[in-house]
Amino acid sequence: MLTLLFACSTVSVTGKEAPLDSALDSEAAPGDSAPPDSEAPPVVDSVVVDSAVDTSTGDSAAPPPEPQTCAEYLADQTGVSPDYAQFGPVLNDACQGTDHQDIAGIEQVVFVGDSITVGTPPNTVEGFYRNLLAADLATRYSLVAPEYEWQWYDVINGTGYTQDSGDFSVCAKWGGRTDDLVEDHAQVSDCIPESRAGETTLVFITVGGNDLFALVEDYHAGIPVGDLWLEVEAEVARIEEAVSWIKSDKTRFPGEMFVVFANIYEFTDGMGNVDACPGAESLGYVYDLSAPELVDMIRYYEEGYMRVAVETGSDMVFMSEGFCGHGYNAEDPTGPCYREDDRELWFDMTCFHPNDAGHTAIAEMFLSTVEQ
Repeated sequence: MLTLLFACSTVSVTGKEAPLDSALDSEAAPGDSAPPDSEAPPVVDSVVVDSAVDTSTGDSAAPPPEPQTCAEYLADQTGVSPDYAQFGPVLNDACQGTDHQDIAGIEQVVFVGDSITVGTPPNTVEGFYRNLLAADLATRYSLVAPEYEWQWYDVINGTGYTQDSGDFSVCAKWGGRTDDLVEDHAQVSDCIPESRAGETTLVFITVGGNDLFALVEDYHAGIPVGDLWLEVEAEVARIEEAVSWIKSDKTRFPGEMFVVFANIYEFTDGMGNVDACPGAESLGYVYDLSAPELVDMIRYYEEGYMRVAVETGSDMVFMSEGFCGHGYNAEDPTGPCYREDDRELWFDMTCFHPNDAGHTAIAEMFLSTVEQ
């Protein structure tokens, strides 16, 4: 782990990232050589270290540290260190997501997934990430903005207060899981009816967190690991099915379809001790995430999401990496993604959900990916 880590929302790079080369992976085979300098991705701006002569000793100060590439930064920003390089993604300038789509000409915007997208109390409704995005995108693409009531949630049904308003739709729900996208509750088909399927559409997805924590509960309940792996593989396959369907089925979705989805975050800053959240025990969260089998499964999720983004030509935002260091172990300097200068909490009292600052960060991640 590097001594200095940078908050993803403030990382800047010069120019578009080249495809993430597998030679940067810490698990690359011995003897693998790095690409020539001319092919290396641009580096993340490093902290400036004063190299002036120290007048008290006459000695020169230590040289500045080598700047991190975006690939190296991402490898340091999570407790599971997924190997994204194996899939050859192209990273966006801000190191907040991939850059596989040239998103333009949007005529409608759709939000599907889970409670992160719906929004939850006690957070400020106007500050939900989907509402921040809607305000920006309505201006950016000259869309009809949603009415105010659309911004709210329906506390009885756990959905948005209204599904459609203006050129915006929300079909996410509290507790949403991967099978809700195209199977059980068919969020995608509900939010993109055939009457509007010919329009250029931008789809945002946050999903997988509820699947993950159900998996953790099953693990601690003693469900055989082999059975759990089958479920993990099925959940990633459902994400792939949903994104592939939207992007490639031109009979059902004849319009140009853009999809941007987030990977899975957690609130322990990569340390696994769920009880770090003050309300965890009262909410029934008495397990941890540090078991090697669970770490491997989380890594599989993260790598699987990246594979889907690359293979379908969609984009993934680095919500996991961005939130790591803004959870309930943010003040622990031994954490794998401890942030020396920015340890603001991005989770609310429910442990799982983003607070206002977290929603703002998610909106910035999605927008930085859309505008590349």
